[in-house]
Parts: sequence; C-alpha cells; structure tokens
Amino acid sequence: MPYAVYGSPGTPATAAPDPWSPLDITWTGWDGRRWSLAGTDPEKSIRLQQGVRGFTFPPIEEHVSESPARRGQEFQDHRELAREVFWPLMVHHGTGSKEWLAWDALFRRSLRFNRPGMWSVRQPESGETRSVMLRLRGDGDPPWYASPGLLGWGTYEYTLVADQPLWSGAPILSPRWTLGDPVDFTGPEDAAPDYYVSEAATSESATMTNPSDVGVWPTFTFRDQLNAGSEVSVNGFRIGVPFALELGDLLTISTETGGARLNGERVGHLLNPREFEPIPDGEEVEIGISIAGTGSVQASITPLYYAAW
Repeated sequence: MPYAVYGSPGTPATAAPDPWSPLDITWTGWDGRRWSLAGTDPEKSIRLQQGVRGFTFPPIEEHVSESPARRGQEFQDHRELAREVFWPLMVHHGTGSKEWLAWDALFRRSLRFNRPGMWSVRQPESGETRSVMLRLRGDGDPPWYASPGLLGWGTYEYTLVADQPLWSGAPILSPRWTLGDPVDFTGPEDAAPDYYVSEAATSESATMTNPSDVGVWPTFTFRDQLNAGSEVSVNGFRIGVPFALELGDLLTISTETGGARLNGERVGHLLNPREFEPIPDGEEVEIGISIAGTGSVQASITPLYYAAW
C-alpha cells in the first residue's frame, strides 16, 4: 500500500549570516511577484549563496584592425554581449514539508525560459536602484537524495541570461514643455465675455547630463494637440514632426531605433528631418524643442551601467 512520509524541517546547510547585507537584492518575476533574495526571514526565505556571478562587467567583443607592416593591433570599437548570470540559491521554509513544496513551486513559477523578470539591486545609502532583465536557462538539475521538502530546504544553481546586458537606472526626465496657461484678456471684472490670449508657439531648451557608463539615446514623448511642424533636437541634431496631433494623441520617438509610434501605429518614416544622436557618457548636452498648440513634449533617458553599483 503506498504511503507518504512528512518529516520535520531540517536545518539549512548554510547557517551563515546574510552575505549581501546591506544591499537590497530582489527578483520580480514575469508574473509580477516580487521576491527578496537576501534571505532575512527566519521562517521562509529565498537566499543567494556565495558565488553569484553577473553583478559587474559583461563580456564584450572587440573590433580591432591589424597590419603586417605594424606591430600589434589598433582598437576600433567594442560591443557588449549577452550577460550570463549565475545564482547559487537556497530555498528554505521552516514550517513543514508540504509548505516547503508549495513555497519552492511558487518561486519556480517566477522563472521562465521565454518570459524575462527583473533582477534589482538597491544601494542602502543613496537609495539608487539598478536593474537588469533576465531569462532562465536552467537550475543545474540538482540531485535529490530524499523526498523534496523533507528537510525544509533545497539548493539550486540557477543560470540565467540578460539579452540586454547593461544595468539600467531610474529614468531621467527633462522639463515637460508646454505653452503657458491662457490669460483672460478682458480682465476678471468687466462685462465683456472672457477672451483668452495665449502664446501661439514656444521654443525652449534645457541641458541633460548622462551619468551612464555608455552613451544613451533620448526618447521624446508628445501628448495632446500640437500643430504640424513640431521639432526637437539633441545637441543641435534635429527631428521634425510634419503632422499634427489631436487631443488625446500620444507620439513617442526613439532616437536609438529611429522609430516613432503615434497611438501605437508606426510613423517613424514620416519624421523630417531625422538626425538621431546619443548623449555621450558623462557629458551634458542641450535638448531643444519648438512646438505650437496646447499639448506638451518631454525628453527622457534611461542611464545604463556596467555594474549593479
């Protein structure tokens, strides 16, 4: 007759203090559930063990040139390759075998081969958070010598991959440019009907600094009613919008891809001029806009870093 045995929870193989304090390390799965990877809850925890890889520089591919008439080589450029991440991980639940099985399955559900989640590291003093998107590659296929959950803990060697290998910081936004509020031309106490006069067009500029380890490309967001002929620029390189926007419209322009979408529809081929330019790492450049209408435009960049801190 078949039967099941549920044993008392055992002691985790590693009782050492959290090696990651005071960093706040979290995982947000594709399903939106957020997990602490610091293992601070004594009853149940997901804890990264020593030996994690993926916090710092990604692999790169160098482009060099050589000549038989010259010594050595000349560096031309490089590109960052996909980042492999290694998580030696302990899953612990100190209540019982059935509870451990449910806890382990719940965490495993957050990992998918084709659906990325977000690995984040928050620095304690500054509060700065950097994140990278990861997909699962495998769990190391650990050997099991007893019923899973019998001891109340299990260890894995998860391998994941970041298709986009750089750590991203919080977006940096320019001012939100719009025309000034209209003014009642007739005054507040006269008998005439209200008549508002507002500026017909505006040209503004601001500086944006890129704190990244690499150059980044701004994204421009246009909202609501704007006349045809709106224009933005990055360090003098211009992008023109030759069509009008109506109330409720949303236009986004990515200078990295050269693409644009108006309410989800592709319109990048209509932009004129199309002079796309990144903001170099560590540099400050001028962002300019010229608009007419009651809508608004704003520029944003997402800083990118080689490391999690």
